[in-house]
Amino acid sequence: MKHLADRFFVYLRLYACYIKLNYFRALAYRADFLIGLVINTFGALILFYFYDTVFEKIEMLGTWDKARAMLLVGSYIIVESAYIAFAFHSISELPKLIVHGELDSYLLRPISTTALLILREIDFGSLISGIFGVGLIVAYSSAISVWQIVHFIFAVTLGFIFLSLVLLLLMSLAFWWGRVDEFRDLLSWTMELGSKPAAVYPPVIRNLLYWIFPIFLMANVPAEILAGERYGALLFLPVIIALYLLHTAIWSLGLKKYQSGSH
Repeated sequence: MKHLADRFFVYLRLYACYIKLNYFRALAYRADFLIGLVINTFGALILFYFYDTVFEKIEMLGTWDKARAMLLVGSYIIVESAYIAFAFHSISELPKLIVHGELDSYLLRPISTTALLILREIDFGSLISGIFGVGLIVAYSSAISVWQIVHFIFAVTLGFIFLSLVLLLLMSLAFWWGRVDEFRDLLSWTMELGSKPAAVYPPVIRNLLYWIFPIFLMANVPAEILAGERYGALLFLPVIIALYLLHTAIWSLGLKKYQSGSH
């Protein structure tokens, strides 16, 4: 137990250092930071105004009213912002590290390579744009219990972990194929499916996006928890564990093929 606690504090200090380094980098490259902030905020506003315009014309979208749709939008913005801020940029660099034999500096460190890859680069512009999503949740939620908030946080965390693991798994295919940017773009397109109410999809697609490839963890599941229609996200945990085990297996196989740049 003491060993686990020590490891936890080591990672905590490490992440604090990465946050500080990325903060100073954002200050040094203010133009890049501001451009990223504007782009991410603009994307969030487009999604908001889309549903705002829809519900000016109609009162209900299936079983969804405007308040529930805005909970969906807020949840989606929060998860997407966290994913882009903490995982997208860092993990997207993995194929380059593999192809150029530059992965050694990560493999030789006495901490998790995956953790290093995920939190190596932090996009503060995306993180700040996530505040808009939080604002939507606060504005459109009512009579929410503490347990709903806890389950909501757990659900959006699972959504973030799911996206990060999928991207990490796809980028790990660079051990065999080198260029895998198309897979990353495919994931970005698939994420758009999660920004729509589950009710708009046929039952087969809906079940697929809930239980097989649970992209609905991004927004539908958290929104359902806040609306009192779902009691938690624990049922999705086995899928996340299975995905982690699959990533671990592919990563181990890939390392056997890896050619160090020092060779």
